[in-house]
Amino acid sequence: MLKQSRDFVRVFSENWNRKLKSVRLLGAAVGVCMLVCAVLCMQAPSPMQKALKIAAALVIIALGMYQLVDYYYMPILLRDAGTLINAVLNTVIGMLLMFSPEGITVSVFAYMFGFVLLIFGINKITFANKLHFFGILDYGWVIAGGVLNILAAAAFLILPLVSLVVLQTVLAGYLAIGGITLLVDVITMKNMKVEATQEQ
Repeated sequence: MLKQSRDFVRVFSENWNRKLKSVRLLGAAVGVCMLVCAVLCMQAPSPMQKALKIAAALVIIALGMYQLVDYYYMPILLRDAGTLINAVLNTVIGMLLMFSPEGITVSVFAYMFGFVLLIFGINKITFANKLHFFGILDYGWVIAGGVLNILAAAAFLILPLVSLVVLQTVLAGYLAIGGITLLVDVITMKNMKVEATQEQ
């Protein structure tokens, strides 16, 4: 049993280290696109807002696809339903933004964004606990990302109470938080190291 646990940790760390570069490049590309869209959403004049909403929707769908790929790259024992749920929700939110009927209000999107960020934050902290359990070091960046997402989720759940909030502000905030979190992830991602006791 102990040998199987060691083998699992070794295989996981090797797989992670092998895919690290491609994951960082993909995550960085999506993160930069999210930040660019966030800035444009805050500064764009009214005539451009519809086009930017579609662009933002495509970026959020791309985030969902990235999360889906990330989920399937993970070993089965480390897969978390939260990542899969976030991938699906981001894809659905992107589609809603692109084809949203007039009846969908800013509050609906704010609550959806807050719910997604909350799941993602809890999922990251859970993932960090799994890494700790299997003796994998250098997972502090995972906890930091989880805390950031939970704090952002609280802000989004409060936003609907502010009557002056508009869709562009909510959308820009979600894109900015998502982009920052992704960039923090890809910048701080390292080759995973296993505790010496696991390798003996």
